[in-house]
Amino acid sequence: AHSDNEDEFVADYLEDAGSAYIFTKNSSGVWSQYQKIDASDRDSLDQFGISCSVWGTTVMVGAFNQAWNADGVDSLYQAGAVYAFNTQLCEPDTLDQALNICSGESVVVGSSTYTISGSYTDVLVKVDGCDSIVNTALTVDPPVTSSHDVEICFGATYSIGSSTYSTSGIYEDTLTGTGGCDSVVTTNLSVKPEIAVDQDVSVCWGESYTIGSSTYTTAGTYVDVLTSSDWCDSTITTHLTIELPVDVSITQVDNYLTANQDGASYQWYDCDKDEIVDGATSQSWWAYGLGNFACIVDVDGCVDTTACTYVSTMSTPENMLAKQIGVFPNPNKGRFTVELPDGMMANMEVLNNLGEVVYHAKQVSGKTEIELSGVPAGIYHLRVLGDVVVVKKVVVQ
Repeated sequence: AHSDNEDEFVADYLEDAGSAYIFTKNSSGVWSQYQKIDASDRDSLDQFGISCSVWGTTVMVGAFNQAWNADGVDSLYQAGAVYAFNTQLCEPDTLDQALNICSGESVVVGSSTYTISGSYTDVLVKVDGCDSIVNTALTVDPPVTSSHDVEICFGATYSIGSSTYSTSGIYEDTLTGTGGCDSVVTTNLSVKPEIAVDQDVSVCWGESYTIGSSTYTTAGTYVDVLTSSDWCDSTITTHLTIELPVDVSITQVDNYLTANQDGASYQWYDCDKDEIVDGATSQSWWAYGLGNFACIVDVDGCVDTTACTYVSTMSTPENMLAKQIGVFPNPNKGRFTVELPDGMMANMEVLNNLGEVVYHAKQVSGKTEIELSGVPAGIYHLRVLGDVVVVKKVVVQ
């Protein structure tokens, strides 16, 4: 009776709400009305009873204008509905379930949605009209978070999950754990500063310089990458200078020996005795006797030794200096030139046979021209007054 306006109690008027009538047939084949039924959520114009179906003890009744779903929470115009009725009482089914979900996820049971750990009971209606009771023990796993400090070398990278980082900073990555839940990892990344060294290196002639696995024997600029104690690479730039060879030659005048290398430290050595000469540390040295002598020359740490030089003639500083002081022309007419050795500065005077000074000059060096005016011919004596006194004979004609 889909156009019926009253409920099973002939009350609550709702236009075209509809109803259905159930009849039974006795053993004699006579039908009689058993019950009038209507929808539990009846509403106007539902037209409950527009269709019916009977199967065993179950009656299915259609209401094609019904707009609400079974839970009464979703409405759709003329969606339609089917109602199930049974003459037997239902034994509700009970389901107990224990569920684990990740933080941020939810569980839906019927019309209920749960996101917090707890025990929940939901009653669901099955298609045959009987209830199902669902007991849910829900555990929401807490979010997995962790943080760690990571230090890497300059130029290296750090990878976590699908991310790769190469600069210092704080990074947050979401990873999927073995249980299917996400874990949030906070990384405090520190990139060590670049290790770069620029150095100037000087080695002696004939020596080499080794750094790492490289050995260099010629001057130049070289770049080497080494692994330091903390396993980070260091870049070493070396400006290599090869010092000039030490001059190991000697100038000899009798027993006066001079090492020709300037700007060095000196140590004279007695080759025959195989020992150094105490106190003999100047560039020039008077050998104390006949024999073989050498000089150990040290130029800023580059050390070499001269060959042994044989001294066969002994002289004195005065005699040596006299050989180095030139007087020309000699004899002369009263005009002559005196030439002193390089670097020597001295006073000079000329004396006659009576010991009288007929000429004098102070602090002269190099070449000095002397003119003796009005002096008679004869023999004169030139005295050069320096560290030692040298006397040379001058003949005036």
